Amino acid sequence: MMDILTILLVYLIKLYAETPENITLNDDLRPPSSTAPDNIVPSVTVLVSKTAILVDQKKILDVNAGQVVTTEGKAAYQPLAEALDKRVEVIRAIEARGGSPFDGNLMIIADQDTPYDLISSVLYQAGRAEFTNYRLVVQKK
Repeated sequence: MMDILTILLVYLIKLYAETPENITLNDDLRPPSSTAPDNIVPSVTVLVSKTAILVDQKKILDVNAGQVVTTEGKAAYQPLAEALDKRVEVIRAIEARGGSPFDGNLMIIADQDTPYDLISSVLYQAGRAEFTNYRLVVQKK
C-alpha cells in the first residue's frame, strides 16, 4: 500500500512541476513586450513587482520605489537568498527520491519599469543559490 502511495505522490509532484506558469497581470506587474516565441519551461519562479519579490508565489521581500525594504537585523537580500537556498534543498530532496534532477532553471517575471539594479541583485542571489539558467518572462506583442 505504501509503494502505491509513494508512486502516486511522485507522479503528482512530477505532473505539478510540468504545468505552465499562470501569471496574473495587474497594475503592479506588467512584463515588457516582445516578439520572442512563447516557450515556458517549468522552473522556480521569482516574481519582481512594484511592491514585492515573491519566490514561487510566496512573498519574500517588500519593494518600495524600486528598492528593497530592509528587515531589521538582516542584509537587504538575505531573505531572498534563504528562500532560494531552501527551494534548491527541496528540489534536491525530490531528486534523491527519484524525481526530476535539479537543472538550475530560474524564471524571472518582472515589471517593465523595474530598475536594472534590482533585477541584477535578484540574479546575483539566484547565482549564489546555484541557479545558472535564467529566463526573463515577457508579454507577447
